[in-house]
Amino acid sequence: MEWKLTRGKFRPRLQQLVASNSEDTVERSSRKAFSLLPDVKAAIAELSSLKGVGPATASAHPIHSQHYTLYLGKMVQCTEKLNKADPLQDWTPHRVEMCLWAQACSQTAADPPPGGGRRKRLRTK
Repeated sequence: MEWKLTRGKFRPRLQQLVASNSEDTVERSSRKAFSLLPDVKAAIAELSSLKGVGPATASAHPIHSQHYTLYLGKMVQCTEKLNKADPLQDWTPHRVEMCLWAQACSQTAADPPPGGGRRKRLRTK
């Protein structure tokens, strides 16, 4: 989390909120999120249930080594499956990650804004 605090908007309580999550809670949430893949939206929602973790942080690289190991394991499994199915066999964990990120971004862009997509007009004099 320290990497996030050195960038972007200053949030003094963020580190305290994140630290209040127990290791068991973080591990349980991480395992559940990984089990939800390839439904990236559901996985991000699960990780966002942790205190101090929003969608931006949830979609970033896992920080703690044990969680990164789980994450990397899933990426390697996906890579192996794709390389068995694809005759070019040029899939890497990084490429899988980039595809998942692009898919999550495209879903976010495709989701209509609240209120059915209609925006209120500003009245001018």
